[in-house]
Amino acid sequence: MRLSQREKLLLMILGAVAFLALSYYFIFKPQMERIVGLAIEDAKIRLEAQQVKNELILGKQLDSEMDTLGKLLGEKTKRFYPAILQDRLTILLDGVIRKTQIKVAGITFGQPAVAPIAGAAPQAQAPAAAAVASPFKLLTEQYKNPTAVADLQALLQKAATAAGNPQGSNPQEQANPQGAQQGNAVQGVGCPLESMPVTLQISGTYDQVMSFVKEIEGLHRSILFRNVTLATDPQGLLTGSLEMDIYAMPKLTEQDEDYLNWTLTRPYGKTNPFVK
Repeated sequence: MRLSQREKLLLMILGAVAFLALSYYFIFKPQMERIVGLAIEDAKIRLEAQQVKNELILGKQLDSEMDTLGKLLGEKTKRFYPAILQDRLTILLDGVIRKTQIKVAGITFGQPAVAPIAGAAPQAQAPAAAAVASPFKLLTEQYKNPTAVADLQALLQKAATAAGNPQGSNPQEQANPQGAQQGNAVQGVGCPLESMPVTLQISGTYDQVMSFVKEIEGLHRSILFRNVTLATDPQGLLTGSLEMDIYAMPKLTEQDEDYLNWTLTRPYGKTNPFVK
């Protein structure tokens, strides 16, 4: 059967349409879908890249803020000992006693307590009350196990705010020798801190007593002379007692590492401390 010229033309047109249709469905359309998919994937990758950049920028800002807060916190807390350690305080006081050559008949360490530094001298607390943990100690424990960077920043901010929150004026001292209040008066801090009362029974010349007080001032620590009682004996020496409160605050930053390290390795102590 012979096809006419017209039928041949129609068959050619049909073949071309079929070819175009097949090319569209099997070549062009899949390629377009792939291009669209790649464009969407590219947009997602660009968005993720931008988010990473934003997070890096935010991370740098947080690092800068945390560094600033850490320095602020270190500056606010450097006047506090990191913990109440009676053995370390004994060595520190012994160094001051030896340097000033003041005679000390006895040293009494009271029960450690948790209380704010206030204008009035903190009263001794019962053992049950003294066992209450300081908020700064809880903050330190949380700092060592932060759940997120934001938590760490919040802890630093909270601690820095609390450490620099003064209330009231400097404490007044009873029977304080001239100059004892200067440099030792501590601004009131509303947040409870660890503290330990220490009483020294002393005797010595006026210069020795004043030298001892100035050496304590020179430590630049939160040591409050709560009460100073002095009298003159027949030999013209001053005798009496110095009552102090020593305050401590756990550190979030690396401060006072030497204080926490026990450096004495030689044998020390006596079987009977009252025998010379």
